[in-house]
Amino acid sequence: MKNLFTILVLKLLFTQFGFAQKIVEKNERFGIDIKQMTELRKLKYAHEIKFYLGKDKQTIAAEQKGKILWVKNIIRMCGKPLVGKSKVRKIWIKDNSVVLVYGKHFFAKINIISGYETCLGSD
Repeated sequence: MKNLFTILVLKLLFTQFGFAQKIVEKNERFGIDIKQMTELRKLKYAHEIKFYLGKDKQTIAAEQKGKILWVKNIIRMCGKPLVGKSKVRKIWIKDNSVVLVYGKHFFAKINIISGYETCLGSD
């Protein structure tokens, strides 16, 4: 009986540690492969932060020294635009934020450091 209890406890511990490891790995990678995204080389920001745009033209990611800071899908975040295609058309940096134009005239802003997003609507 004591051996059975010891085996069950050890199995439970190893299972939990393995499960926790998988969660941490997925959170670190955000479930995406940044190598399949296009680097936005014209966007320059301090502290060696690089920006990437997904092949779907809806997902943007920030990376610093090999670690992904945040990943955002603009359409899931702000909803489909009323006019124009559901993809990012223009990106620039203003006041510690990445500003995005999607659809025809819809705007969104993402704080570079925190990843906090703001949907600004259309003009």
